[in-house]
Formats: sequence, structure tokens, C-alpha cells
Amino acid sequence: MSEPFVQPIRIPSPYTGALCAPRLRITEDRSYKITEAIWICPTTGEFFKRGIVSREPKNPNSDANASS
Repeated sequence: MSEPFVQPIRIPSPYTGALCAPRLRITEDRSYKITEAIWICPTTGEFFKRGIVSREPKNPNSDANASS
């Protein structure tokens, strides 16, 4: 199951209504650098949303389908 792409904006918590800014996390796999946003309620500490902000190739100049 893939996560949906999201915009890293402040959104209200479903628990308290307080505005929450996302925490951005950057991870890498063999071919891609992935930026993910995670929203956690600042009042309760409860996680409530996650999504991918961007997915970029590590080497954008190389053809991903080319074999060496």
C-alpha cells in the first residue's frame, strides 16, 4: 500500500483542534530520496497523519532503465 502525496502545511488536530506543523523526515532507498511528513498532535502526542511530500531519484541525470 503506498502513501498519498501531501503538502507539508499546518492542519488542525482531530483530537483537540490545535494547529499542527508536520515533522519532515528524509529517508533513502537504493534509487530514491523520499521526504515524508508526519503530523502529531502537540497537545496529546498522538500521531494522526502521514504522507509523502516528494520522491526524487538520487541521480536525476542517469536513466533508471539503463543497464551497466
